[in-house]
Amino acid sequence: MLSDGVHIRAQIDTESVRNVMLVNGGGSVALLALLPAILGTPLVFAVFFTLAVWLFGLTLAVTHSVLRRKCSHVYSLHHMNPPHGKPRCGIKPKQPWVCWWSWQCLYASIVSFLIGGVVMVYFGFANLGTLSAMPEPKQAQNSEIRIPHNKSPNTDGAKSKASR
Repeated sequence: MLSDGVHIRAQIDTESVRNVMLVNGGGSVALLALLPAILGTPLVFAVFFTLAVWLFGLTLAVTHSVLRRKCSHVYSLHHMNPPHGKPRCGIKPKQPWVCWWSWQCLYASIVSFLIGGVVMVYFGFANLGTLSAMPEPKQAQNSEIRIPHNKSPNTDGAKSKASR
């Protein structure tokens, strides 16, 4: 049976992952909605780059969820006291490797959102002069449609019965 503290931490972790997924996914949807308005402007590259970074962050958040489930399984197999991972490449984790990778994915997902935001802000300010100098798109003008008067189908020059 899990203690209340473990259960509460698990709930907090779940909410954290939901928030990271919401931020990266919501930002991606917002950029997709913005895309038609910025086509033909210098911001197109920044939007596509940021979209790629945020979608990568979303993928990392989903990967974190999968690895976190596997991490929980390792903890339950070892009665909440699993062995530390073996040192590799100079990294000495104080938890099983699956747990270590899970947290790395979560942190990288958060960093990817920050990187995408910084790229958008930088390109926005770098191209502010160009964007403000661009002409506004032409809107459809409300022009009158003139319909010529319908002449009588009578071709012999005689007046129609209605006009007599």
